[in-house]
Amino acid sequence: MPTLSQTEKQLDILREIGDLFEEIGEPFWLRGGWAIDFRIGRVLREHDDLDLVARLSAEQTIVGRLEAAGFESLFINEKQTDYRKNGVDVQILYLTHNEGGPLTPHGIPEWVWMPDCLDPRAHELNGVRARVLTPQQLLAEKLDYERIGRPKREKDTVSKKLLRQLINQER
Repeated sequence: MPTLSQTEKQLDILREIGDLFEEIGEPFWLRGGWAIDFRIGRVLREHDDLDLVARLSAEQTIVGRLEAAGFESLFINEKQTDYRKNGVDVQILYLTHNEGGPLTPHGIPEWVWMPDCLDPRAHELNGVRARVLTPQQLLAEKLDYERIGRPKREKDTVSKKLLRQLINQER
């Protein structure tokens, strides 16, 4: 019996997560490598995990639904709990938008995000629909990681080139 590839398993989990978020009436956005794939409309490489962004105001509802659906909680630190199901790791970064203040990841107020980074349009890839952060925000994140000293990775170099191309195409 053939086994599903990591890519197929991740897309299946992403479809399931999309259904769960739709049921609770909350949006989410992809970030990282999958976000670029969805923006381009094809899978460019295999990914380690699914990186999502959601609103902090929905965190408890999201956690409850994920756990009820069989996602295992993986405590990372005080700022981060990841999830795993069927061998697929899912990271959710919760964003907060203080009244009159900037959009920031919860617990990291110094990491200010672009006010228009949450693209409301859904993109489709292999029958799965998802919202995706803007290419500008995805590129800014890659550049921020460089500034804080994250080791250079070949996939980041490729991603930055693709994101710059997407930004230029959208102008």
